[in-house]
Amino acid sequence: KRRKKTGSETIYQIPVVVHIIHDNVDGNIGGSTNSNISAEQISSQLEVLNEDFRRTNADTTNTSSIFVSVAADTYIEFCLASVNPNGEFTNGITRHYSEDLPFNPNQLLDNNRLKSFGYWPADQYLNIWVTELKNDILGYATFPSDINMNGLNNYYTPLSDDGVVIDFRVFGKQIGTANQF
Repeated sequence: KRRKKTGSETIYQIPVVVHIIHDNVDGNIGGSTNSNISAEQISSQLEVLNEDFRRTNADTTNTSSIFVSVAADTYIEFCLASVNPNGEFTNGITRHYSEDLPFNPNQLLDNNRLKSFGYWPADQYLNIWVTELKNDILGYATFPSDINMNGLNNYYTPLSDDGVVIDFRVFGKQIGTANQF
């Protein structure tokens, strides 16, 4: 996590690594049906995330009245990682071929196999796995391993499970495979 100052405010930047798990045997990138999505599509999703977390999105006027009093800029931004865990420069995107798509989020074995394609330490990066999911599931996330919240006292997942999984067809904003939304 990095901090940057803008005037009197501190903005926290979260480095993100996007692990693309695709079934494109040729490795071609991009297109309207290709699970090996483009860097532009990835950037468009980060833009959406940042608009939402910074509350700069165009639809803030549609905030439900019960949430208006607590709706705020979180001063959190997400950016593709520029350095990998080995200290080498990166674009924050990893690409992995798998003939096992789609993955079933309701199967622990599929979740483990999916996340085995790529993982960077969750205490330094937000891991996002983008692939094809079964059962019309758009995505899911895992509670952080060290969570200490009432009602979740006995909750534990391995650190390597921390992150977000999103279907490639809904990742991004009106570009590539996310064009139909």
